Amino acid sequence: MKYILLLLSLFVLLLTACSDFTAPKRYQADQYTLSAILVAGSTISFDNPVIIGKSVDLDHLNSPDMFVHNAHVRMTESYLGTVINEFDLQPFSIVLPNTTDSITFYIDPAEHVIQPTHTYHIEVTIDGYSKTISAETTVPKMSQLNTDFYHWNVPGQGYTTTLSDTLPVIPYKRIDLDYPVALQVDGIQAANTLVELFCMEEFSDSLEFTTHFFGQVHPPESMRSDYYASSGETIRRINFMARLQSGQFDDGNYYLLLQDYKVGFIFYGRYMVTAYTIDDNYYYYKFMPDGYFHGGVQNALGCFGSKSGGTMYTKIVKS
Repeated sequence: MKYILLLLSLFVLLLTACSDFTAPKRYQADQYTLSAILVAGSTISFDNPVIIGKSVDLDHLNSPDMFVHNAHVRMTESYLGTVINEFDLQPFSIVLPNTTDSITFYIDPAEHVIQPTHTYHIEVTIDGYSKTISAETTVPKMSQLNTDFYHWNVPGQGYTTTLSDTLPVIPYKRIDLDYPVALQVDGIQAANTLVELFCMEEFSDSLEFTTHFFGQVHPPESMRSDYYASSGETIRRINFMARLQSGQFDDGNYYLLLQDYKVGFIFYGRYMVTAYTIDDNYYYYKFMPDGYFHGGVQNALGCFGSKSGGTMYTKIVKS
């Protein structure tokens, strides 16, 4: 249930994007929204759903009108300009605890695996809405994280792809020198790259900054609300986004490398690090002001993008 509420929180920002906090409404009519990031090697599932919504005012955030429950969603998959598959997504609704409100995700019951370099076109029709919502994304080439790029093989140190109670550690001062974020890719390429560092520790007065600001060792209580903000970049969730050029290294493979990134670890503690190559829709959605206009969606707001990469874990320590 915690995961369900997290998905809901992540979608709230998009759904309320048409509401201005200090000025009159930016739009005079309801705006529909489309939100989906396809993941190479995965399916369109509860973990990676398509969400169809409708903008609402801030005083109606708990309204079931936030989600469209009865849309018809059609996916078309093509490769090199040739259609190879068509399939429908089905609604999957969950009633929120202690309410009568429900949230609805659109998933693929046939579990078609999203293929790198394939193009996916989505069309959404909604009863009472005269326009067809559509978007298209071409999934980036497959990329894979290398947890120990320099092959140090130090027991109990570095990154792991397995989340457990006991994580390997990385001394803060050694992050950039010894453990770059390395995405193995297919050959020479320039790719939109998104890396996110997420602190997994709960907020407390024992949480410690990696860099002390004016002698401040621990975060003040006033930072608590920002620490737990559900969307966007916060002090516990730092993003690095750039267009990187791959290079060939000693092992003969090609990598996209992010090396100067330790400043993104604001606190000591356990971290989840995700790294992806992302398509242009997702890149511009993240990069541009009012990104929901630039996410590749026609006749609605939002983003229909794709990514390829993975997740790894570590614990940042002093030494």
